[in-house]
Amino acid sequence: MEAHLAVSGFLEADPSLLEKDSPEGDVLRQKIHQHYQQHGGENTSIGLEMDIRHDSCVYPPPSEADGKAPDWDLTRYIPSTFIGSRAPHVFLRDGKSIFDHYGPYWTLVEFSKGGDHQTESHTLLAAAKTIEMPVDHLLLSGEDDAQKVWGVHLALIRPDGHVAWRGDEGLEAGKAQEVVEVVSGRRKTAYALSYKASRPSNGVFAATTKADSQVHDYELEKMGIMQG
Repeated sequence: MEAHLAVSGFLEADPSLLEKDSPEGDVLRQKIHQHYQQHGGENTSIGLEMDIRHDSCVYPPPSEADGKAPDWDLTRYIPSTFIGSRAPHVFLRDGKSIFDHYGPYWTLVEFSKGGDHQTESHTLLAAAKTIEMPVDHLLLSGEDDAQKVWGVHLALIRPDGHVAWRGDEGLEAGKAQEVVEVVSGRRKTAYALSYKASRPSNGVFAATTKADSQVHDYELEKMGIMQG
């Protein structure tokens, strides 16, 4: 906003100069060009726009195999399925986006390791069924390019497109049950308790904090449906 407002200051003398073929017009256009080259964050912040991550206790802690989360950069986007990240977009061999193959709720994406290979995911699917958690199984064969971008063979995707769990191997039944219960909010882990303790809350809904002026102008307290 500050970058845009500064341009209005350049135009105070005579805005019509921008459209004039004159030395003065050339100087003004060059001045604005240089300004946006130096203050182009709005146009170059692809990391801010694309690399949206969650840090939440409803994700199982990353395993040692996951390693460290990719560095976050305001101006760069590195596709990743690191837990909490928004699963990256890829086009599949049928020409469609992988997003078009997601189910309406949860989706377990599995990149086949060869043939009709579904044994890696059966424990997670069975565990989800026991708690009536709606999970669509997306089995992808021959999608080597997409798998390289995703970096793993299995990824459990939340309804909002973020990665809740990922791995290269299937889970034993007990661990699979724990994963689906944690990501669906049915089970708290030691990590969840420590997470909550490290982020104390004052219990105030942020949108109503210091909103006295809005209460009068917009009758905020009467907007029960909107607030809900």
